[in-house]
Amino acid sequence: LISPQIHFVLNESTRNILHLSAVSDLKMRLIQLFPESIVTKLLPFELSVGSISFKGFISPLGFGEKMNFNYIYINSRPVKYPRIVRIIAETYQQPKEPPIFLLNITIPAHMLDVNIHPTKNEVKIKEERYVIDLLTQGIRKKIFPTTVPKDYQSDKQGFVDANANIQFVQDFIIPYQDTTTEHASTVRDTGEFWQLHNTYIFAQTSTGVIIIDQHVAHERIIYESIINNRVSAQRLLFPITLELTPEEHRIYQRTKGILESMGIEFKEFSGRTLVIDALPTNSKLTREDLQGFFSEIGSLGNLMSEKKEIAKVLACRMAIKAGQKLSPGEMENLIDQLFACENPFICPHGRPVVIRISLDDLGKRFGR
Repeated sequence: LISPQIHFVLNESTRNILHLSAVSDLKMRLIQLFPESIVTKLLPFELSVGSISFKGFISPLGFGEKMNFNYIYINSRPVKYPRIVRIIAETYQQPKEPPIFLLNITIPAHMLDVNIHPTKNEVKIKEERYVIDLLTQGIRKKIFPTTVPKDYQSDKQGFVDANANIQFVQDFIIPYQDTTTEHASTVRDTGEFWQLHNTYIFAQTSTGVIIIDQHVAHERIIYESIINNRVSAQRLLFPITLELTPEEHRIYQRTKGILESMGIEFKEFSGRTLVIDALPTNSKLTREDLQGFFSEIGSLGNLMSEKKEIAKVLACRMAIKAGQKLSPGEMENLIDQLFACENPFICPHGRPVVIRISLDDLGKRFGR
């Protein structure tokens, strides 16, 4: 499948089992192996962010075809990756018939652990959360149709679509290396903030507007506090009790020392019962937030002994969630803390925190 440019022949004794002539692209190869009526319904999927890219085909919503068709390749090598398969199904909101897809993920070799299975048919992406987040956002954008209202401007010939040459807002992501000297006091100068869908914070600047993702902004703040040892433990009024699985308990024993240095205090009871007495100051973690916490740490594999990697997991769980309403004071405090960070523009998993749109960019879009 992944090598349509290669001619494949498979014979058993005198019987020809498979004869696939070389073709120009992946779609033609799929048609050689599956009904064309099904292949033509599939949506081409391409996404590239930095050094990571995705390419292949996915089924649309309401596809309804019952087929065993979920192929994942990493750097053109077939692999099993159950978590990605599960996350894709969840992205489709668990339809009656599972979605079908073929995806080739291209990723730098240093971001992969290929030594987690004796047969090498499984790999581990070291920045798994980031890569999966990119994939799920891309799939949502592809399969969930959105109606974009057309804006028109007149010219001598009549009307033209003003959206024809519009750029994606991602084009204005701030390059971190170009803005290291920028501070909160120079980023916003009006004291006015707006929250969009309880997820994004807008702030006016002297040269335009900045848009901040509140979850990843808070994630960056917490992460740097942990890494720079600026966290302290806060005793819980109502301790949190967790029943760990054998695997979770093994992970807990291995990472207990690192977690305690981050402000989490434990008491151990009989069996695998764990009581959390203290959490980092200002943490609002609940029992539900901590469910699956040790399993997620375990998914780090050989990196679970790295404080920075565990700090990424903890920061993500502790951070303000998308959809959480903030007061103007809370938004201002979040922005002040963000721009006091060493790296306020990129979250610990590599996602952008801040997008900036200048007045010049807005002027061009409105034909000024």
